Amino acid sequence: LYPNNKNISTYHLFESENYRFKRDDIDVAFLKPLIITNEALAGSLNDLSVFARSELKTSLCDSVNIGDRLSIMGYPGIGGDTLTVTSGIVSGIEFNGSIRYFKTDAKIEHGDSGGIAIKDSGCVLGIPTYVETGQIESIGRILDLNYLFTQVLK
Repeated sequence: LYPNNKNISTYHLFESENYRFKRDDIDVAFLKPLIITNEALAGSLNDLSVFARSELKTSLCDSVNIGDRLSIMGYPGIGGDTLTVTSGIVSGIEFNGSIRYFKTDAKIEHGDSGGIAIKDSGCVLGIPTYVETGQIESIGRILDLNYLFTQVLK
């Protein structure tokens, strides 16, 4: 479900036809959308283009510092069927094997993974992936897309 940019109280429905790219060892896939035609909430290619990432409009973050403010967008199970946005800061940076992650205090729930993390400056930080919980709080992990594309997948 994507918000309808012409009527914020409604949504457009899309499904995944297949994936364009997949790597099991990184737990990442880029999906190819399938346009639904016989559904009241069906979205069109024009509707989807509103949300498409354009290198000219939105770049991957070149510089990330601890303390940078960010927003997480996704569809957590506890958020209903609509897009949910949480915010926080970059709390740290860590490596898991050859993959770099940003740590964050922004709330990441089941269903947010696979969403998007954007710095307040507007650049794309990465993909929310998982959370480690302590006795009281949790720290989420965001897959660093700039590092993934420039160092791991080059």
